[in-house]
Parts: sequence; structure tokens; C-alpha cells
Amino acid sequence: MKETDNFDLEMPFAYGKVAENKDFVGREKDIEHLLTNFKGHINTTIISPRRWGKTSLVQHVLSMLSKDKRYYLAQVDIFNCRNEEQFYDSYVNAIMKATTTKFDAFSLAVKKYLGSFGPKFSVSDDGQQVDFSVSLDFHDRNYSVDEILDLPQRIAKEKGKKFIVCIDEFQTINEYNDPLGFQRKLRAHWQLHNSVSYCLYGSKRHMLMDIFGNYEMPFYRFGDIMFLDKIPEDVMSKFVVKRFKDTGKKISIELATKLVRMVSLHPYYIQQLAQQSWLRTADVCSEEIVNSAL
Repeated sequence: MKETDNFDLEMPFAYGKVAENKDFVGREKDIEHLLTNFKGHINTTIISPRRWGKTSLVQHVLSMLSKDKRYYLAQVDIFNCRNEEQFYDSYVNAIMKATTTKFDAFSLAVKKYLGSFGPKFSVSDDGQQVDFSVSLDFHDRNYSVDEILDLPQRIAKEKGKKFIVCIDEFQTINEYNDPLGFQRKLRAHWQLHNSVSYCLYGSKRHMLMDIFGNYEMPFYRFGDIMFLDKIPEDVMSKFVVKRFKDTGKKISIELATKLVRMVSLHPYYIQQLAQQSWLRTADVCSEEIVNSAL
């Protein structure tokens, strides 16, 4: 079936990106659980299958705290970090950017806390947004990482605030030269931080289970482990119906339920199949349309 002309309409479903605002649905208990942990300064690990909505959940809860001046909120994505030094650079940038959006304040703070690492700054401007970052010098010196790993704790104590540090793709640390030694190093520092809570999650469940569920590993019992379940069928079905309705189209609750079941209630694939079905629908979605979108 030929796709209809939808260029003047808002796309109602989100996949391949973080689900935000109206695209985020059906995790009220998980939201409450994670928000309670953040406010209670409880370290949290989130484990679930790939594309199950971990990152969307974390960002949603952080957005709920974004206007609360009692917290600094840092998000670190270490997917592209292939060694400890790259991890430290990403970690430092996220921590420092959580404290200020001004380059002058950023550079002064980096020099204050990490001046011994010979920080080098870079600024980019694409015409719409100015971004800045820092890289640390780890070469030709016997450096101590204490200043880096204790950075959020030190800042939080000095400013009288709490830090929430969220690290995505945490299983990537297993690819470093000495993963066990690195884990011991992180745990030794982070377990002493009483003004920082850590949220660690990623996309490879078996590796995360080994890191956090194996009693022989340094991160065993580091904090609360959240296992994300499937979003209930009726919640997702009603969501599909509503998003069609919001954009001037129709799909029956019965057909929406069939759509949800076709992809075994997987959140990512529900959004994908619903979007493709929506694109093929002029007014009322049919089972033929959904089947053609598979």
C-alpha cells in the first residue's frame, strides 16, 4: 500500500531515539522507583533487554528533577570510550557541564579541580549552539585518578548540593585492558561518596548481570538493581490508539492490541510498527495496513 502524504503532520511515534514527553509511556512504577532512589541517594543499576527503554526512563526522571536546585545532574555515555583515559575524559566533561553552562565558569572550575592534568579546552559553534569540552593529559606521568573519581563528591560537598551521576553503556568497561582492576578502582571511590548517587545501566544484559550480580565482582551489591518488565499490553494498545487520534487518524483498540502482540510487547518495535502503519494510513488503519508495515 502506498504511503500517504504526511509531511505536514507531526510524527506520532518515536523509535531510534530517546522517547521524551508524550512519547514516553507506561512506566509509572519504574518512574516512582527510580525517582525515590535518586532522592534517597541510593545507587541504582537498571537491567533489561536491549531497546527496552532504560535511557528514556533515566532521562524522564532526570527531567523531573531538572529544576530542583538541590541537585547536579550528570549523564555520561561511555559507548565510544575504549579505555580508561577516554572514560575519564567523558566523565569529567559530564560532571563539569552539570555544574555550569558558561564556558568561563567551566574552564575556571576544571583548572581549579583538575589543573594538574594539564587540561586542554576546545570550543565549537555550529551557528545555533556553542559547545565546549576539555581533554586531560594522561601521558608521560604517574597520575592519580583520585581527583577525577572524587570530583562529583568534592563539588557536591563544597556547593552544599547532591550529585546524581548516570552512566549509560556501563558494560563497556569490560572491554578495557584491566576491567577487573578498573572496577575495583571505581568501587573503592564511589562507595565512599555520601553526596553522590550513581545510576549505571547499559544494553548488554548478560555483561551487566556479571558485573552486578556476581558475588566475586567488585560491584556486587553496589546498590539497588531494577529489572524493567514489559509495559502492560492494555497500556501500549491505548497509547497507539491515542497517538493515531491525536493526529487525526483512527485505529481500533482491537487492531492496536493485535499490533502490540505482533512484536511481543517490545516497546521499540511497537513504536516502529505503529509509525509505519500510521504512515500508510489515510484515515482509518486496517489489518491489511498493519500487515503490510511488518
